[in-house]
Amino acid sequence: MMQILWPLSVILVLVFLHAVFVAADFALIKLHFTRFDTGLLERARSRRPILKLLEAVNRFSRAIRFGSMACTLGVGVLLVVLMDRLMDLGDAAAMGSGMKLLVWTGSFLLAFGIHTIVGELVPRALGIRYPVETLRGSSWFVRLFSVLISPLSRLLDRSAAGVLKVLKAEAGEETSVIDVEVQIRSLLSDGDEVSPITERILSNALQLRKLVVQDVLIPRNRIQYFDINDGGGVNIEIARKSGHTRFPLCEGDLDRCVGLVHIKDLFRQRSELHHLDLRQFRRDILRFSVDDALDFVLEKLLQQKMHMALAVDEFGGAVGVITLEDVLEELVGEIHDEFDREENQIQTLKDGDYLVDGLTPIHEVSEMVGVELSDEEVSTFGGLITSELGRMPKAQETFRLGGLEVTVTGVSEKRVLSARVKPFTPAPDEDRAEGR
Repeated sequence: MMQILWPLSVILVLVFLHAVFVAADFALIKLHFTRFDTGLLERARSRRPILKLLEAVNRFSRAIRFGSMACTLGVGVLLVVLMDRLMDLGDAAAMGSGMKLLVWTGSFLLAFGIHTIVGELVPRALGIRYPVETLRGSSWFVRLFSVLISPLSRLLDRSAAGVLKVLKAEAGEETSVIDVEVQIRSLLSDGDEVSPITERILSNALQLRKLVVQDVLIPRNRIQYFDINDGGGVNIEIARKSGHTRFPLCEGDLDRCVGLVHIKDLFRQRSELHHLDLRQFRRDILRFSVDDALDFVLEKLLQQKMHMALAVDEFGGAVGVITLEDVLEELVGEIHDEFDREENQIQTLKDGDYLVDGLTPIHEVSEMVGVELSDEEVSTFGGLITSELGRMPKAQETFRLGGLEVTVTGVSEKRVLSARVKPFTPAPDEDRAEGR
């Protein structure tokens, strides 16, 4: 009988330990990713053992998962031993191979069901629902286990790093933590269906911390601003043509931005708009580095109740502007109002040529016209033209760019506005000339 009792007892202990690991794992996840339940966070951080787990969540998560994996493997091995001994006690010789297979399959399914319910589902639910209470009872065990396996954990980490190096892959900050999106989704609700838009916003929110101002700013050559030196009449005309509501207020150019003007402040005045002194309506404007994270920018814009800020480089020069709408669109997708118009940056003309806006990304032109174009220094088609020519082209100037025949149809002092392009196939003589 002892031959059966000891493996059965050890299996039950391992299932219990696995349940402790799972409950602690999900309780730790719940607290680590909680941002809005301040009461729950205060309760957790008021207990020093739990606070120590939260301060080194990656290390303890690694230990927890190592422990749960070891328990699962141990249960599997001992289950085989237990089944062998049960067969020895019974009349195994009298059983046919089909009956043995049936017994083994039934035993496996029974053990799997018990392990899933007792060792996974129940402790997971308890850890999520009662995270503070769960960690209060299991924190000492998790910390002790982490200390005991630390030599083995370091060895495994180094081995994994060596394998990744051979495969020419870089290890992240934490390779053993469950994917963040999976963790968050498991904590969203108690079985409620999540709508597609909620899933999309959640996924975008997780990516927001990886984006910086440089990724979403409006470049300075596309910015309409008020110049104090131009007088009210010129600036009011700029506002009328652009249709925008907020304008940086500058002294000469965007590098000398002194604030922000909201068009509503101007139209509330009863005096003649053309004679207004725009300095009287100046509002403060925030400045962000092009390397600032978007979640930080969003927090500051909301705190300061501002909708527009200046993006500057390391020398303080204006690179462009970033708006609250730009950041929110990274969360919810494109936001259009009744005045927004969809602009097709590449238009197909009747003769098969293409009319390309100068601000069209190079890769979009390549995909549309079927000609490979690339330049590491610039990202727009207009920038590619000026980069290849080494100067600003003239209107109606025609030249060849890669496999395209390009005619500049619009140009300003600062950039190429539009161009007509047509793919061409080099003549055989040209091919031979290029080969020489």
